[in-house]
Amino acid sequence: MHRSRTCNGWRVARRHSRSGTSITCSSFSKSSLVSSSALRLSSRAVASLSVAGLRRMSTSSRIPTRTAALQEPVRRCQTPAATTAASSSDMVSRDSVSFLSALLEPEKTVSLEDTTRIYETMDVVERCDVYDPSLPNATSPMRPAGGNTALHTGLDDESVADGTSSLPAYPLQAAHAQGRLWSHFWGAPATTAEGGLSDATAEPPEWFVQLCRDLYFRTDSRAADKRIADNLDTVAQESDPLADQAASEAANSAGGRPGAALSTSTTPPPPFPADDIPSSATPAQRADSVVEVDPYIWLPFDLLDVKDYNVGPYTFPPTATYTAEQQVKLCLGQPHKEYVHFCNTYCFPERWQIPTSMGTQPARLLVDPSCPTPVVFLQLSPFFPPAMWLPMKPSVAAIRGVLSSFATQAFVHREEHHAAFAHRYETAKRVMALQQLPTTNEGDVLRFSAYEARNTPYLDAPLCEYPNQQEFFLGEYDDPERLLEHFDLCPFVFAISHLRTVTDLQAERMTPTIEGAGVAPSLFRCIFSKALIQISVHLSAEVKLPPQDPEAFHFMWKDSQVVPKMKIPVFARVSWPDNRNLCGGGRLAPRFNKFFNTEFASDMPVDAILSVYYVMQWAQRVQDLLGVRGMRQRVAELEAAAHLPEPARLYPGTREIPNPEYTTQERLGMHIQYLSHLGDPKVLDTILALLPTASAPVRMGCAKAALIAGDRELFRRIVSSEPPGRMQHYMTKLVVKRKTRDLVDPEPRLLEDQYEFAAPLWTKRGTRIDRNTLEGAVDAARLLR
Repeated sequence: MHRSRTCNGWRVARRHSRSGTSITCSSFSKSSLVSSSALRLSSRAVASLSVAGLRRMSTSSRIPTRTAALQEPVRRCQTPAATTAASSSDMVSRDSVSFLSALLEPEKTVSLEDTTRIYETMDVVERCDVYDPSLPNATSPMRPAGGNTALHTGLDDESVADGTSSLPAYPLQAAHAQGRLWSHFWGAPATTAEGGLSDATAEPPEWFVQLCRDLYFRTDSRAADKRIADNLDTVAQESDPLADQAASEAANSAGGRPGAALSTSTTPPPPFPADDIPSSATPAQRADSVVEVDPYIWLPFDLLDVKDYNVGPYTFPPTATYTAEQQVKLCLGQPHKEYVHFCNTYCFPERWQIPTSMGTQPARLLVDPSCPTPVVFLQLSPFFPPAMWLPMKPSVAAIRGVLSSFATQAFVHREEHHAAFAHRYETAKRVMALQQLPTTNEGDVLRFSAYEARNTPYLDAPLCEYPNQQEFFLGEYDDPERLLEHFDLCPFVFAISHLRTVTDLQAERMTPTIEGAGVAPSLFRCIFSKALIQISVHLSAEVKLPPQDPEAFHFMWKDSQVVPKMKIPVFARVSWPDNRNLCGGGRLAPRFNKFFNTEFASDMPVDAILSVYYVMQWAQRVQDLLGVRGMRQRVAELEAAAHLPEPARLYPGTREIPNPEYTTQERLGMHIQYLSHLGDPKVLDTILALLPTASAPVRMGCAKAALIAGDRELFRRIVSSEPPGRMQHYMTKLVVKRKTRDLVDPEPRLLEDQYEFAAPLWTKRGTRIDRNTLEGAVDAARLLR
């Protein structure tokens, strides 16, 4: 487009390279012949003209007839005023196209159908590229025709800037696909280089070959007598109820023949390697040469073929919500480190099954080829990251020792709780039948059985099954049921819990107050170690005095359409068996604590650790997972903040309508109770240090903390020193509420006629003051003076 300045104005000339026509308009800004309605053009139209002009110059190879074809629909867009002006103008030729037509002439048209007429519009902006998920969004370089396509499966196809292809992202996977897996084990390249061998002829390490041979033949090459090394399998055969039943039936069918009972009750020897199998069949074997064993104790070792090895880095399941930093820590700083899965072993039940059912999910044995020290890792399930894999020596004795610990816990758990779970299953099935619900699907019955856990009596829950226990603070929640729903779906605990209490804050009996309902407990069982996790929602940790006019308080907040947020503490008590094989020898938990600043015990099982941490990460409340050390630090921070001025609140609270917002003093009084719940051995010293200058909410928290810690003398002293009033009145009611406040007490709860009044008034001689007598009234007045 060429522009030239003339005396009358601007001259705009548009030349078409193919048609040879030109459109010229002179002094159109000052001409009075052109109607104003024809020149009322928006800035968008002017911009469209320039864009269309530039496009027309760049596309010189268009068909000449296209312009003529587009002239007819454009003329229909002109107004009558514009047509009259164009006909009477002397500056524009009749043979040439009008200025308005040239202005609105589109490069291409899009017909938009309407109910009344058809509009002709232009595409000023090019169509945006729409992402098609069925097509790759990146082009990969051409692969060589003679190359192995299996090598490039799952590898990075990017190329470096100089044109040469980069190394594969996972070289161990590529080597396994090419059959060169053993060349990547530690020490294999040096051996092949010294012997002058190629990568294809590399042999597996000697320790790995011997381990696989021992696992296959169920022997121990390091033992003196290989035949008696499989003692765990012998125990499994002896504890098999089917074998005992078959032996008793054979003894009865013998009809009292001499020596028949002796021959049927003979203990079978353990299985031997293939070259040492005795010729005569043992009584433990059936007619089809199959040994019947107890699946809860039997340790299978299903070795995979080399071509079926699962080689590659650990992949987090899609349900995990770990951050990128947490994933790096859980992978021990190497998220792309490759492992070799070569064997499946002892099976564990799925989380949706009955907790005492037979296992269906096998554990995995893995090795790290890049590790100079031979180590075998036990991955209990795909949800366990490398930081929680159990390390074992590459020997059959070490592997059997760890697996037998889990098998023993499964066997004991079945013997103690199978009858109860079977009864719950049958009861759920019978209730569903009474309600005319279908019971043909086992999954429906299992879900209903898990739902019925909320009706399980509290006394039937196995709370004191294991000797070791540790308590954790899980944070304060306005609706604790959301956190419990995360535990219901946790992949490390069974869906059918021992006990489940729904925290319904709308119910009057579960209203959290200064003398609240107590504790709402729920009890879950871990899948692998059979550890217990008790989740307790404490509804009696408040230190606020209740409103003297509850109706006015309720209606005021109801009219404001804002529900005041509550802070309800939730605690987790983990109980686990006394077995260090379940925790990886006591070194995995300290490393986990170092990575994530937690306080798990060193002998706590790995699945119990991940159960608590996984749920807290799922709920986005990892910062609230505290032990004794973390709670001490938080109490110290609140104590320091208590000396600062309080921020402005919504309204000044009164005795009739208190303010539901929490002050720093009230938060401190609540956290003193949390410290006592966690079992801090120095909580009494903390209480004594706070009492001299404590405010009323802190004194109430100290009284509750002393009662939780079991120090009755300190509790009486706090109540006796409290000035008469509502706070002292509610302190005296704490002991009465003790039988319903804490459902798990270190000492038996008191009955209705056995509760002990926490007398607020005691003389120096230790005798009770009776205000009903004249002497008592005088002593009380003298004491309160």
